[in-house]
Order: sequence, then C-alpha cells, then structure tokens
Amino acid sequence: MSLTHGTLQLRKIAFELRFHPSLMFYNEMNNIGNELNEFYPDWLRNWNLIQFTDKNTNSFFLVSHNRIAGEMDAPDSFQAFKFRITKGTKIYRDKVPIEKINRIGVRFFWLCPVDFPFEELNRIIQNKFYRPREELSKVLVPEFKDVAFFFDFEKMNNTFHFVFGPVRDKEISERIPPIRLITGELKMLENPDVGIFYDIDCYTQEIHINELESFLDKGNDLVKDMVNGVTKYILEA
Repeated sequence: MSLTHGTLQLRKIAFELRFHPSLMFYNEMNNIGNELNEFYPDWLRNWNLIQFTDKNTNSFFLVSHNRIAGEMDAPDSFQAFKFRITKGTKIYRDKVPIEKINRIGVRFFWLCPVDFPFEELNRIIQNKFYRPREELSKVLVPEFKDVAFFFDFEKMNNTFHFVFGPVRDKEISERIPPIRLITGELKMLENPDVGIFYDIDCYTQEIHINELESFLDKGNDLVKDMVNGVTKYILEA
C-alpha cells in the first residue's frame, strides 16, 4: 500500500567553498564585484567580503579572502543553480587563484508534502526507523510526539550529513530558512500542512578546484536518489 503524497520539492540549495586565504582578494574586490553585478543586481561590500542577491532568481552569493558561498531558494532547476555557482567561482578565480581547498560542500533541502495528519506521519517514520526494546521504552516512552533523524556517513568518496523528519507548516521556514535579500525583502514560499523535510549536506576535502562541476553533479545525483529512496521506504508499505 502506498500513502498519498505530493510531488517532491527542491526548496533550497546551498554551496560553500573554503580555501587557503589570499590577500590578493582585497586588491580585486571591486573588480570581482563589478563582474558579478551582471548576475546579482544588488550587492553590499564591507572591508572583508562582498554579498550579492538577485530577487528574480531568489539567490545569494558571497565572496571573501577564504570563502565562496551561494544559495538559491526553490530553484527552477539544479542546472540554474550550478551555472551561478560555477560562473561566480570562475570570476573569482580569474582574479584570485584558489590554491588549497579546506572544504567544499553542497547542501540540499527537499520537502515531500503528504495528505494525512502529522501524528500519523510521525508514527510511520518512528515505526520505520526507531523500534526500541522494552527496557528502553520503560525508561523513556514507547512513542515520541515528534522525531528527527540524523545520519552521518560516507558514500562515493563524499561525506554526508543526512537529516530528515516529519514537519508541520509552521516549522518549515525554521528548518528551511528563506534567503533575505539585500533590499530587505523576504520571499515566503507556500507550504503544505504536513510533510517530510530533508536537509542533506554533501561535502569533501579531497578535491581540486577544477573538479567543481563534477562534484556538484555527483552530489545532486546522489542526494536525489537518496531522497527518492527514503521517501519510498517511508510511504510505501
């Protein structure tokens, strides 16, 4: 038996690249900002970083002497997100070499709406992932009012932080925080009454900057398969 649910929704993607700091960045800040301004109409600079946002794509980008980061809410496609990350990183690298990567990660936030009460979804997830022995049930309780699960593992040479659980409408913006634009606007997405949320961080340290695009593609493919597989496991008897 399959339980009724809506279409899986990719609600946010976030990217972060940390690397050995370069003082060249401070001489190139304005040049980097001017080029990125083509993709991000609004930008804000202080002494050590530049932040960019674009309300048309609901996206964010940041550059500093040792970090590049980007986010996009409810992207039209993964390719749209990837284009902005790879383009922005290339603009940075053309001005400031990236020598040693300390960490690179891409984080996905998925949501699966369901058409039944939170209490039922919570019970289903507990039955699938948490089955305490009698001794533990006596110490705690046989069933919890709310749960979330956190798995930490390695797969295909990447490390994953995999968090998921049932969620109510009012909790979704806390679990998947929306981007606040430099203009001060905050675009709130329409949320289901109940759903399964996924927060999955895929990262590595063993990588060269020229492998950025393949890392992003591989992370997207792996995470999408995981989300589909876990959702099927939860909702199909």
